[in-house]
Amino acid sequence: MRCPFCQNPCHEETVECSHCGFSLPKLDQYLGSVPKVRKGISDEHGRLRTKERSRVMGAISRLEKKFPQIGFTVLIEKVKPEVPLHLYAFWIFNRSTVCASVSTGAVNRDILLTIDAPGRRASLMIGYGLEPFMSAQHLTDTLEHAREELTAGDFQGAIVAVLERLETHLLQLHGSLRRTYGAEAAELGIKPEKSDLVNRDGSPVY
Repeated sequence: MRCPFCQNPCHEETVECSHCGFSLPKLDQYLGSVPKVRKGISDEHGRLRTKERSRVMGAISRLEKKFPQIGFTVLIEKVKPEVPLHLYAFWIFNRSTVCASVSTGAVNRDILLTIDAPGRRASLMIGYGLEPFMSAQHLTDTLEHAREELTAGDFQGAIVAVLERLETHLLQLHGSLRRTYGAEAAELGIKPEKSDLVNRDGSPVY
């Protein structure tokens, strides 16, 4: 992994970055109390209407059904403009009970989408278990796919766009791993359900 502040390499067990001195305790002092984050959708300020929440939950369920090893959560919050959103998202990912306490280290395959509603900003965080497969470019591309909706304040559309792009990347990554490692790819943490993958003639992909 890399330090979220200076981007220099560091170990996941590192308490304080040896390059810049960044640490979670320092971030705690700066940001204060961790907001309540619920699995699935956390939208304490009600930015999503009931029908929009339903559509988003449906999209989340579809992704998690296709990739049972992955957990997806979206947090819609008000973040101070002076706070870098990627640092805020890193703090939430590591301090909230949704992402931090359920699974740690290489088995953490959680995905957290953080949206700063007033600032029309978004950040995407993945657990260590996905880092070997999903690059920063994958995450940037995924957010870029939702830029138009996010800029317009269409948070439902932005979240669904992110989920759709994530699914595309995960399917491509799984196919690449399977071609390289064969059946062992199923053990690498991004295995889709067989019933969701079919050839053009309707037969299962594998």
